[in-house]
Amino acid sequence: VRFARTSPLVGSWAATVGLWRDPVAVGIVSVPPRALPRQAGVLGVELDQFNAPIVTKVRPDTGADKAGVRVGDRIVAVSGEATPTRVELIRRVRSFSPGDEVELEILRDGQRITLVAVLKSESSLQTSGSRGDTASMTGGPLSERRFGFPRALQHDTVLRPSECGGPLVNLDGETIGLNIARSGRTESYALDAAAV
Repeated sequence: VRFARTSPLVGSWAATVGLWRDPVAVGIVSVPPRALPRQAGVLGVELDQFNAPIVTKVRPDTGADKAGVRVGDRIVAVSGEATPTRVELIRRVRSFSPGDEVELEILRDGQRITLVAVLKSESSLQTSGSRGDTASMTGGPLSERRFGFPRALQHDTVLRPSECGGPLVNLDGETIGLNIARSGRTESYALDAAAV
């Protein structure tokens, strides 16, 4: 692998190479290297407005729904940390990232039970079942981890998460980065050559 000595310009052609002669995908560098901040995880519940960590609604197809959280459940701890108030429960859940698995300690009908939930991103809850969700998924599945990189180059090459990990090259065959995630319909991220 021959790494490029300079960062590619926005608008430059880029190709993701595979094991064979033809590239896996071809696209254009969309955004120069930048930090992609971490996203907070979301459980997918609505809580009592009087500062109690009591579930008043469970949104469908969320981590809470799939884990078996029910209306009326009191979430007393998240991954070993007590959550005595609504505010503390929200803070604790948001300390994790989308895709993280958390252990929920629930008080239900006077009994303590433990459930395991996988957190989602807030954006996935806002677009669930909408045109935005369909548009994001048009090119196929997205990477589980799509945010929280200290430095990444964005390009519009459509990749499957399983195609990440390999080189992103310019037209001269120099490696300008290593693909690390597919974040949306036309958003893929690579560690740029300088970071590598």
